[in-house]
Amino acid sequence: MRLVVLIGFLNLAITCFSQKPHFSDSIQDPSLWQLTYQSFSEALGVKPTNFQLIMPFISWNWTAEAPGQTSRQEYDFLNTMPIWSSTGHYQTGSSFSDAYNTFLDILVFKKDTALENLSQNEKEAVDQSIDCYISILQKAKQTYDSHPHAESFERWLQNPYGAGWKYQKQLQLAEIDTMQRLKIYRTYLNQLLDSALLKSRSQYENKQFYTLIYNLSTNKTDTAPGYVSTINSNDWMKNNNMQSLDIDWHNHTSSSQIQLTDKHRHIDAHAVFDSITVSISLDKWGSIPIIPLSWYNEALVLTKGNNSNALRSGYLSHPSTNENSAHIFGKNGMLPARKTNFLVGYKATLKIKGIIKSPIAPLPEITNDSCIIKSGSFEMEGKITEIKRTNHTYSMVIENHSETPFIWGVLFHTFYDTCN
Repeated sequence: MRLVVLIGFLNLAITCFSQKPHFSDSIQDPSLWQLTYQSFSEALGVKPTNFQLIMPFISWNWTAEAPGQTSRQEYDFLNTMPIWSSTGHYQTGSSFSDAYNTFLDILVFKKDTALENLSQNEKEAVDQSIDCYISILQKAKQTYDSHPHAESFERWLQNPYGAGWKYQKQLQLAEIDTMQRLKIYRTYLNQLLDSALLKSRSQYENKQFYTLIYNLSTNKTDTAPGYVSTINSNDWMKNNNMQSLDIDWHNHTSSSQIQLTDKHRHIDAHAVFDSITVSISLDKWGSIPIIPLSWYNEALVLTKGNNSNALRSGYLSHPSTNENSAHIFGKNGMLPARKTNFLVGYKATLKIKGIIKSPIAPLPEITNDSCIIKSGSFEMEGKITEIKRTNHTYSMVIENHSETPFIWGVLFHTFYDTCN
């Protein structure tokens, strides 16, 4: 089964996406990209507000790890939020799990001013107690460093007959004071929270829902909130039921400019066309789900994040004119979106045929040259496999037939529909 998309009036740029409110700023008038992007979205069965295109393609060659482990490359892709884009062009943002953790920290469910004041006062007392502990530790270290010692700093503190013993006793008292104040603060804090948040906080801190990540640069293994294991590219390729994908669009109204870099001959060429027909086909394509483990509670995000009364002072659910308040959802928000799927493909073919308006030499005349073709944010690398040229028309076929599958898009959930 082949999925065919007919798209009209595109200026050879899958990247004129400057107008549709697809995780971007909205406008009032329809645009060239708005019509194009809508056709893509309808063909894929997704909303225009929940899709971003990745160009150039990203190689899908993550290392297959043992159960409970994730490669750094895979984890960084799964756990980053897409950046709000006015063009629909994908760029990686900040950590989703870190943002969710911060979100849990700013939730308050019971509005009790007196209790909030007590909680805030006790938090300040905890901070002061910690500062006191640090100050004592610094003084002890200064005293230790002022004279040569055969024993280590730790042993110097623990020697009941040495000069460090008095600091050890002060540190013990400061630690006891900090723990007591912290216990009182948590008691006040728990009274302000409900069972849903307490459970969500417990789930987030539960290492059972974490994954091991091997960091090659440091040769160390880290732990982080994990995701349900995704299918690896090798297993995905073994599925013979994958659909192919054909996307065609035509421009008959305005000029289209193409830049082509011939990598073999180190040549850059430009051409402007009066009208152009373009198609991209993928031999295989698929949508891979991205599912957080149970450290994440999306129901909590939806019910409490959209209720400003559930947030600590200084935070709002949505963007506003109040410059002194941060917001949770929307553009530049704490939790602007969560990736739900990434779109993968295998062996892409690009076909271009157009009436030349301004022939700017040199356009390629030979096949089998590796090249990069660009138009706006559209960018694809491959090998020229066919060229035809007459007095007024020029056509070429570029194939990216690497055996490595690639990632070409992401789907995401923005938590609320208004994109103001």
